[in-house]
Amino acid sequence: MLTSRSIPINEELQPAMIQNYGFMVVCSLPDLGIVHVSENIKDQTGKETAVLLNKPLSILLDPLTLTHLKETLNLTRFGFVQSDAGSEQPPQMPPDGEPDDTGVSNEERLSLVDAAQLWFEPTINGRNFYLSAQIIAQELILEFEPIRQGLTTAQFSHLLDRLSANIRQAKTLEALLQSTARQLRQITDFDRIMVYRFDAMWNAEVVAEAKRDDLSSYLGLRYPATGFPPKTRTFYHKYWTRMTVDVETEPVRLIPTVNPITLRLPDLSGSNLKAASEVQIKHLQTIGVKASLVIAITHNTKLWGLLVCHHHRPKFIDYSLRKLYQTIAQILSDHILLKSTTERLDYIYQIDTIEDRLFQQMTQNWDVVAGLIQFETTLLDLTECTGAAIYFDRELILQGETPTQAETLELITWLNQAVAQNIYATNNLGSVYAPAKLFLNKAAGILAISISKSLGEYVIWFRPEIIQTVTWNYPPPASAESPKNDTQLNWQRSFDKWQKMIKNLSRPWQESELMAAGRLRENIINIVIHNANEMRALNQKLGKANAELEAFSYSVSHDLRAPLRNIEHFTEILLEEYSERINNDGLEILESILQSAQYMNQLINDLLAYSRIGQADKNYNHFDLLPIINQAKDTLIKTEPERKITFDIRPLPQVYGDRPLIRQLVFNLLSNAIKYTRPIKDSHIEIGGQQTETEVTFYIKDNGVGFKDKYVDKIFDVFSRLHTQELFEGTGIGLAIAQRIVQSHQGRIWAESQINLGTTFFVSLPLNQTKKDNQEV
Repeated sequence: MLTSRSIPINEELQPAMIQNYGFMVVCSLPDLGIVHVSENIKDQTGKETAVLLNKPLSILLDPLTLTHLKETLNLTRFGFVQSDAGSEQPPQMPPDGEPDDTGVSNEERLSLVDAAQLWFEPTINGRNFYLSAQIIAQELILEFEPIRQGLTTAQFSHLLDRLSANIRQAKTLEALLQSTARQLRQITDFDRIMVYRFDAMWNAEVVAEAKRDDLSSYLGLRYPATGFPPKTRTFYHKYWTRMTVDVETEPVRLIPTVNPITLRLPDLSGSNLKAASEVQIKHLQTIGVKASLVIAITHNTKLWGLLVCHHHRPKFIDYSLRKLYQTIAQILSDHILLKSTTERLDYIYQIDTIEDRLFQQMTQNWDVVAGLIQFETTLLDLTECTGAAIYFDRELILQGETPTQAETLELITWLNQAVAQNIYATNNLGSVYAPAKLFLNKAAGILAISISKSLGEYVIWFRPEIIQTVTWNYPPPASAESPKNDTQLNWQRSFDKWQKMIKNLSRPWQESELMAAGRLRENIINIVIHNANEMRALNQKLGKANAELEAFSYSVSHDLRAPLRNIEHFTEILLEEYSERINNDGLEILESILQSAQYMNQLINDLLAYSRIGQADKNYNHFDLLPIINQAKDTLIKTEPERKITFDIRPLPQVYGDRPLIRQLVFNLLSNAIKYTRPIKDSHIEIGGQQTETEVTFYIKDNGVGFKDKYVDKIFDVFSRLHTQELFEGTGIGLAIAQRIVQSHQGRIWAESQINLGTTFFVSLPLNQTKKDNQEV
């Protein structure tokens, strides 16, 4: 029976046996010669075994039934013909795999009727029988059972209509299953009727039950998949129904045991009469059951579960009533499909509505993060989760119940490195990511979508651990007490209840949730692409404007130099040639004019240098940094010979870049360090660097006046000055030039500083350039 373990392998070598409520005849094909009969055939028909064996089937069946059988099974496709003399002669069949004149091969012929059960109602020696006919392994299996008082057509229709109406009224799947079990028991008076449902691993759970009041409940009990081996599942999927009338009655043998022509045992795998196996009988006896009926429930052509009927006394179910049960099971299967499909479509519609709303919110300002978290409908609504995380544009945002920021960032790093899929879901995160065991109460399961692998950007939904206690009818899978094989069953304990606590798991993610997450990912990527295109178009406009501005500033600066030189030149002449004729106030004015002209000239030179960075061609090479440092140091020291400055030059790497621009960069940074250490009595400047696999980094550190952290980015702006001209001279362009040189080399420049403790400038340059002329906006 289905609550048993799998059938022992050696069962297939045992003689074929049937239950004694009917009899069996096996015929060879295509001649319809009788090769097996059950040993109870005389009791059922009055015909001796010896009279029937090796005789044509016509000796048993009346001509009308025989003709009907041949026509229904279309035995002419198996080579059965009527010769001119009236004798049955098989013609030559085409070779295997080749079609005959009808275009049908032997294999296709067999598949047309193989295992298809057809029913007839012959009369033999005055007794009426139900006859089930099917072809299995190229043998015709005929099963006969006496017709007892069954359902009339009117009764059948009435019961079917009543059951169908009640099934249709059920609002939920649970109510549907429970109603079916209860009504079937009312009709059949079985002591217990259960509905089993299979999970993905073929373990079964009792999800509905109707029983006698004095019996203990099996509702919620689970059965290991080993009780439902592939052979058993295939049978129920193919043949739907199996009945055991009385486990105490001795089964009936087939005579002879082996087919004298093929030397094989008859294949009774699809037989209705087939006797229950020893394993099945022992199991039913252990739980006090004498009779059983099992009917398959399918869903989308797959075995979904079983209707299991138990009785504690022998019980025969007439074919007409079995047919009703089978029809009800088919209706139930259809309604299970309808209910599950309706529920799934309702949920999909709900998710689609939320997804559309999120997309509208994101496109309102083309802002991904704002669209997902700053409206009434948020990321949390898209799936049935308790928390979510967005890591986008170098910012991590958490919603609901989630791991900590640090734990989430580490999880994202793991996802980016270990998971290749763009959409990833698990309800057992701890089994693949060990650190998750520390926050199972927040994230035992995750659904994650990758927005950008290169940037490590993700959206993640979290589900907490759900601890369940599951009751099994036998030591559960992976238990130390589970048997290694089916022969180890202890039937005295086969219906004990074994409880197992399931931990570390969240509720599984539904396929519709994965699809919704995938569509959200596409929407986010489309928004990112839209923003990138907008940015590219803006960059092109700004680039053009920037180029025009640089050309304009270069032209203006160049044109201003001539009049400035004249002002400076004539002022110097006045001071040198006419100083004796000019009073002191006039001399001070002339000195001020000269200083202003010189300052303006320096400013123009700096502006020209700044604009030339974007226009000049660059020649990239690898070269040592030390000579450039020394050259800049020696030049700058000469401008302040009275000062005592200590230089600590540490090992420096080679750099890759345009030598004149790097020289300008070093000069500006070193000049900055010397200038802002002027108030310090013992000025100290340290220079060093290192190389990694991808870049070189060097620094210039001083012990000067320093500045506050809030100005760390402002200092690189054009004309930005933190001190007055009286304290420290300069145009406010030097660091802007330095930053632009670094950016043109696809590098980075930044500063760290503290008031009165000094400043350190860092420069990182790549070892190679991906673009020889990187134009920045």
